[in-house]
Amino acid sequence: MKICRDTKIKDALEQLKDLNNVYSEDFDEDDFFCDEDSTSFLTTKEEKIIESLCRLPSHRWDSSKMCKGYIILEDHKDKLKEININFDTIEKPDFHKYELSKNCDLIKIGHNNSILLKKCIDTDFENILSENERYIEFSLSLNNIVKLWQLQEDKKILLNKKILYIINLYINNVNHDKENCILSFDNYNKIPMPFQHTGILFGLLNKKILIADEMGLGKTIQALGILIKSQSFPAIIVCPKSLKYKWASECSFIEGKTFEVVDNKTNFNNIDKDIYIINYENVKKYIDIIDSKKEIKALIFDESHYLKNSKTKRSKSCMQLTQNKDYIIELSGSPVLNRPNELINQIEIINRLEEFGGYQNFIDKYCINEKEMRMQKYRKQKDYYNETLIEKEEAPNYEELAEKLRSSFYIRREKKEILKDLPPKFRTIIPVEINNKMEYKSLLKDYKEENDLKRKKNLLEKLKQIACKGKFDSITERINSHIENKEKVIVFAYHKKMQEDLLREFPNALKIVSEQSEFERNKNAERFQEEDDKYIIICSISVAYYGFDLYKASQVLFAEMDWVPLINIQAEDRAHRIGQKDSVNVWYMVAKDTIEEQIVKVNKEKMETIEKINKNISIEQINIKDIIMKMLEN
Repeated sequence: MKICRDTKIKDALEQLKDLNNVYSEDFDEDDFFCDEDSTSFLTTKEEKIIESLCRLPSHRWDSSKMCKGYIILEDHKDKLKEININFDTIEKPDFHKYELSKNCDLIKIGHNNSILLKKCIDTDFENILSENERYIEFSLSLNNIVKLWQLQEDKKILLNKKILYIINLYINNVNHDKENCILSFDNYNKIPMPFQHTGILFGLLNKKILIADEMGLGKTIQALGILIKSQSFPAIIVCPKSLKYKWASECSFIEGKTFEVVDNKTNFNNIDKDIYIINYENVKKYIDIIDSKKEIKALIFDESHYLKNSKTKRSKSCMQLTQNKDYIIELSGSPVLNRPNELINQIEIINRLEEFGGYQNFIDKYCINEKEMRMQKYRKQKDYYNETLIEKEEAPNYEELAEKLRSSFYIRREKKEILKDLPPKFRTIIPVEINNKMEYKSLLKDYKEENDLKRKKNLLEKLKQIACKGKFDSITERINSHIENKEKVIVFAYHKKMQEDLLREFPNALKIVSEQSEFERNKNAERFQEEDDKYIIICSISVAYYGFDLYKASQVLFAEMDWVPLINIQAEDRAHRIGQKDSVNVWYMVAKDTIEEQIVKVNKEKMETIEKINKNISIEQINIKDIIMKMLEN
């Protein structure tokens, strides 16, 4: 008989269930002389457990589920032989953790969110509140949380969900002016800042997380710190193409660990590197090879908002990659660019969506139905006196969403709270007369007369381009003034035509644009930082709004802006981040009497609305382009 090797617990359970069904079908109730072995061999309880387990995809199986399945297989190892499965080839899961999960009374939550720990655990905690013959009670602090994590790593306790809920909220709201924790790193040639130590601790406790710190707070250091402290190697870092070599540079600070930027020469047949860095577009190409390598322990998804759409090939491939990984770390300074539902697939990838009641429950509670929203606004116009009530109906429960995110897997800190010594950022709008007003007005007339929605949107984009073209001389004059003052300046442009025109005007400028390789982009960013005589770098907003350190510049100039305000802010923060020693001046060159003025107005209103909804979560419910189009109609 040929015996299968390395059978997974789920596969073995599914085959065992099929065999049990065959036995049940063969049993004839009217045949009193039937052999007892012809009946179902699984108990009703076992059948229900198997049915429940097999309904879940493999990447949702935790230690407890693995152990339950393993126990059933062990009880029916003789039946497994009938379907060519050798029970001895099935990997035994972590039963110690399973036993701890069944007996969680070693640690409890006390009054006022204090922690109770059985006296059988010998550890020196701070801020002891009370003691009796069974328990010691102590208050929450970062240092106490570190000790709890160490006890869990030593498999002496298990921090259940209720306790993690309290700890996670505490970490998200800790005041670093009053307390810090220090984690030791023997082989990391970077010194994490106090709040970064806290972020690393959050990752060690929760393992599958989204670090959503504001741009410029060092999410990369925190992600690598989690890998180092947990010894989760080999690991795979998935990032946008333009950031592969930036990650390689960061990985070089880890002593004793090897890394490789994945390209066509990479050999995945033997996992001989500690870290592999791969861009999103190439995951599908290598997915089958990577998926077969059980030794990979951790994944980092940088700029995880790239995974907001579950239907894309990149999202499907990355979801497949997450199966049976100990650590999954998502990083994004703006996990939501437009709507709350952009969070859903990012939450699903770290296997946390069930904590929100699943997909439909998340949609119903936290996402606005746009059709219903339009109806509510219509009713508001009809019934002025019910305006307050209707406003309340429109708003999803963002406070509850914020609490659920932060209590489970999500951590976000803002620069104004953490980097109080960081110089301020000043934003200034500079109105500019355009020199092609007739051309702009002619196109605006065409736009208003157009009825086809698709052509109307194309004309809207052209209006933006014409407005930019009319202020080109003012833009170059402004850039020259910065160069004359020997001030380093980052220039952002939206359209390719504007980028090309600026590069022709300033042939000695550095650039970060779509036509470059990721190596060239990172090299130019490094040169801008290191070479004192390189005063200008011209950047495509879509390529350079994330991932690059350009803090040697204290001047940021927007020749054009993006439609999404959060993208503009993220672009500003290429300069306003850790390492910046001067105040940052951000200049928006805005064409007068054009849609650019309307974009600025709507962006400002939307950001104010975002802050009112939830000061900690950046959420934008309405598409900016739709608002501008309605404004132009009037």
